[in-house]
Amino acid sequence: MRRLLFIVVTVLVCPFVATAQPLADRVPDDAIVYIGWQGSTTVGEAYETSHLKAVVDATDWKDAVTRFLPQVMRKLGQQDRNAAEVGSYIAAIVKPMWEHPGAIYFGGVDLTNPRQPNPKIALFSKADADAPALAQTLKDLIAKAPKRRGEPQMLVTENEGLVTLTIGQPAIDPKPLSNVTSFKSAVSAGHKQPVAVVYVDGERMLKLVDDIVAAERNPQAKEQWPAIREATGLTGFKRLVWTAGFDQKEWVEYASIEAPSPRTGLLQFLDSKPISDDIVKTIPVTAVMAGAGRFDFTAFLNAIREGGSKVNPEFAQNYGGAMGMLGGMIGVEVADLVEPLGDQWSYFVDPTIGGDSAIGVVVVNKLDDAAKADQLFAKAEMGVNRTLQRQLPPTMSIQIKQLTRGDVDIHYLATPIVTPAWAIEGDRLYVGLFPQIVASAVAKDRSKGKSILDNPAYVTAREKLGSTPAAAISFTDAPKLMPGTYPMWLVVSRYAGFGDVFGIDSPLMLIPPLNELMPHLTPAAAISWSDEKGWYMRSHSAFPGSQLLVGDANMSVGTSALMASILLPSINRARQTANRVKSASNLRQIGMGILLFSNENKGKYPADFGQILTTQDIGMDVFVSPRTTTDIPPEVRQSDPPTMADWVNLNADYIYKGAGMNNRTPADAVVAYEDPDKVDEGINILFGDGHVEFQNLPQAMETIGK
Repeated sequence: MRRLLFIVVTVLVCPFVATAQPLADRVPDDAIVYIGWQGSTTVGEAYETSHLKAVVDATDWKDAVTRFLPQVMRKLGQQDRNAAEVGSYIAAIVKPMWEHPGAIYFGGVDLTNPRQPNPKIALFSKADADAPALAQTLKDLIAKAPKRRGEPQMLVTENEGLVTLTIGQPAIDPKPLSNVTSFKSAVSAGHKQPVAVVYVDGERMLKLVDDIVAAERNPQAKEQWPAIREATGLTGFKRLVWTAGFDQKEWVEYASIEAPSPRTGLLQFLDSKPISDDIVKTIPVTAVMAGAGRFDFTAFLNAIREGGSKVNPEFAQNYGGAMGMLGGMIGVEVADLVEPLGDQWSYFVDPTIGGDSAIGVVVVNKLDDAAKADQLFAKAEMGVNRTLQRQLPPTMSIQIKQLTRGDVDIHYLATPIVTPAWAIEGDRLYVGLFPQIVASAVAKDRSKGKSILDNPAYVTAREKLGSTPAAAISFTDAPKLMPGTYPMWLVVSRYAGFGDVFGIDSPLMLIPPLNELMPHLTPAAAISWSDEKGWYMRSHSAFPGSQLLVGDANMSVGTSALMASILLPSINRARQTANRVKSASNLRQIGMGILLFSNENKGKYPADFGQILTTQDIGMDVFVSPRTTTDIPPEVRQSDPPTMADWVNLNADYIYKGAGMNNRTPADAVVAYEDPDKVDEGINILFGDGHVEFQNLPQAMETIGK
């Protein structure tokens, strides 16, 4: 079964480039999920003139698939018989699935016998002349798979060039999915002749989950599922569709979620007004990667609190406790801190500000109340600095600091490698990974220069997407980014060169020469929007994966090697520090468990660690410090809660002093701490107010003694 699933997953992944609405006339109309793709030999005339074909023809990918990979599998087979067998099956399955139209169908689960649910899955391939060989390969694979009682039946059939693999007992109904009106309208909205299609029937999916829960023996699941469904707003989800295909030379994608208004729960975030030109104008004309959209932090936090409370009445109290603890650590209530933020955001990578790497990204928020944001951020900085001072060992100091560049105050977290920084300029908040980037972004903003709306490449890319007002946009100027990323991808492609080391001629041109690649790169763009019926997305790019080639991986290998050589001497020390911080996090989680327990028990603290483990949503690993060699035995992990509690009480790396205490315990009272006999240099201590401090051993012993 595992081998078969591995082969099926391989088959699903392989048709990426040649990935459609074909065979929808063979898929039953009760499909919950349908995935269809065209084969590489049947994509049509649009592919013949596309950028994708030109790029593929300039590479050795065909040689890699037909010659190199089979040789690699044969080489592995000389060392491992199983690898050779699996390799032969892959070779026999991948080629016809790659070349011919295919489809995947999921029709739900037959729950007639709740103890043995029977999935309804089918894989179709219109392999034509290759059909007999493909069918026989699949039959051989099923025959070799070990049989286990209760497993779904698997059957392979071949008829007039169509190979069908069924798992379970799908009702291969004469009524096809292609005749379903909702399916046809959803798919046709994107492409008339798509190369790839993904379709999900949300109503059938929700009905399936309802049926599964109804058959469930757990009464808690039956009780909670209706609340979960309401809290998430899933009752309003009708269907999802994604299609992709060629438009002249470019690759175009379209997606939609049908969810009519009014939308509730998480689906309410599909509602979004069009972004304003003001937020788009925060993106400089020289940006090579950019985007803008809406996100309301306050609404998001409210939705989490309200949705969780509908599922579990205690969630609101627990959520309030967690937010209160976080607010205590930063010195400001989280809701107050995000309240002055606006709901419009932009981001950009500009070579004149931070280089053309994603490390130089700038994020901009159009503030609702800049003065209030400035005041609250300053208060939060002091709170964070106090917390960091308490948590870190005496020999370390990490703080939020401030520098003034001209008349601009830039705040930054003084850490090595990256130094997150931010500044407020007018009604805009600028955030970057380095103070220099923020300073450059503010300076460019003050220059009142042209915005991306004046960039011809952006204007052209945006016009291709139509005049629909967008709730979110993205833009990638691939031709300008490619020269910077090209050397890195050459290095990556030469991992195939290990074949030469073992006597297999590796394909050299997995990446085409730059002069042959550049003519087939175009700026990529995407927009999304919503209306009363649902949410929509449309995008275009030169070819599938073109944005990946120019994405955020353009840090040179030389730079990475230099950084590694600088950091190697301090890696061990950094690991020790990280373990201290992780151990402090464990104690904070224990403190949260104590707080929640006390809320449920009239303020009384638990008697021991085991009582926290068995009554709160907390795992065994929290009671084991990464600074020690303590290991939880597998048999204990798989045991019942009382056994796990006994093990924790006997073997925890922390010492508990909270028995007999209550929620009126003084803030400086020691509640728990790391076992001094198991660690060196110092220990983390949990105090009555929930904060954790690291103290050297002499100081810690004095604190505990008091």
